[in-house]
Amino acid sequence: MTTPAVSIIIPCYNQAHYLHKAVRSCLEQTLPDFEILVINDGSTDNFDEVFRAFDSPPQLRRHDQSNAGLACARNAGIQLARGRYLQFLDADDYLHPDKLRRQVQLLDENPAYAFTYCDITRVRDDSGTPIDHDSVGLYRQTLTGDILISLLIGGFFPPNAVLVRKEVIDRYGSFTPGLDGHADYELWLRLSAQRQSGFYLDQKLAYYRVHDGNMTGNTAHMHQTYLAALHKIAAEFPERLADGVAGLKAHIDCLTAANVALQHQINENDFQLAKTTQSHDQLQAELKKKDQQLAESKTTDPALVDQLIRENQKLKKLLQKMKD
Repeated sequence: MTTPAVSIIIPCYNQAHYLHKAVRSCLEQTLPDFEILVINDGSTDNFDEVFRAFDSPPQLRRHDQSNAGLACARNAGIQLARGRYLQFLDADDYLHPDKLRRQVQLLDENPAYAFTYCDITRVRDDSGTPIDHDSVGLYRQTLTGDILISLLIGGFFPPNAVLVRKEVIDRYGSFTPGLDGHADYELWLRLSAQRQSGFYLDQKLAYYRVHDGNMTGNTAHMHQTYLAALHKIAAEFPERLADGVAGLKAHIDCLTAANVALQHQINENDFQLAKTTQSHDQLQAELKKKDQQLAESKTTDPALVDQLIRENQKLKKLLQKMKD
C-alpha cells in the first residue's frame, strides 16, 4: 500500500449539505498524491446519501463512529491517516485547488518547520461571496518561526489553513477533547510552546464559511473554551510563557493606552451628542412656544406678526440642519 503525501481529514456531524463542496475541493487539488478520510461522527442526517453520490473515487475513505465530538473525530482521522502531512478540513469549509501543492512544496523544502499555515477567505454561507478583506497576517508581528507569544496575542486561523507533519502530531499529541472550537488553537499553541516552528504562507488558500451553525457563533461557550485553552498552556509550559512576558506586557500596555484614548474619544462623542440632543430639545421647545404665541396673537400689528413668522422660520432651519 503506497503512502500518500497528504491525508485530508474531514470530520462530519450532521453537515451533509456542506460535505459535497468540501470533498470536491479536495478531489480538485492540483497535487494528485493525497487521501481523503471522512469521519462520520454519528450523523443523523442524509450523510449516507451524500457520501454515496461521490461514486467511490480511489482517494476517498469513510470511517463511522458514535458521536464523540469534533476533537475526537479529528483524532480518529489521525489514527487512520497514512500521509506524511495532515490537512484538517471541517465539513462546512473548503480548499483552494492549489493549497496542498504549495504547502507540501514549502514543507518539503523547509524541513525545519513543523507546520505551515496560510491566509483565509471568509465567505457567506451559500453564495460563497467573500465577507471582508480580513487577513490572518494583520494581527501579529511574528508570523513565521517561533509564533507562540504572537499567537497568544491574536491572529487566529482555522484548521483548514494548516498543513502539519504527521510525525509532529504523533510526537507532541493531537486534539484535546472538551475544548471544542478552541481545540485547534490549543494544539497550535502546544506545538509552538515545544518550539515547533510554523511558516506563514501569505496566500488565501483556504475558505472559511460563515453561517448560523458555526460553533464560533456561541460567544459565551467560545470564551470559556478560549480561557480553558490558555490556562492549559500556561500550566503546562510556564517557562515558555515567561520567555515572552516582557513583549506581551509591552503589547498589553499599548493596547491599554489605545483603549484609554479610544474611551476618551467615545466620552467626547457622547458629550457632544448629549449637547446636540439638549440643544435640539431646547429649539423644539422654543419653536413650540413661538408657534403658540403666533396662534394666540390678537395683534393686528403687521410688524409684530412678521417678526414672529421670521423667528419661527429661523428656528425651523436650525432644527433641519441639526437633523441633517
